[in-house]
Amino acid sequence: MATTNEFVHLVDRVLKDGVILQHEWDMLIEIIHADGEIDGVEKSQLSKIYKLVNDGEIEIRRDTGKEKTEH
Repeated sequence: MATTNEFVHLVDRVLKDGVILQHEWDMLIEIIHADGEIDGVEKSQLSKIYKLVNDGEIEIRRDTGKEKTEH
């Protein structure tokens, strides 16, 4: 199971790069729901990502199998 540190690291990278891959999005959702609650930090970060996706500042891309991720 992923940790809060991995969640924060992934969110920071997405915000910096302006891109989130489908498997990374799935991982964020899995982390958020892992303990059965969405805490304030998770809610805030997820809202930020949703807003930036809606505004076109972050792109959600499908995985191609060729990506290298920082996990």
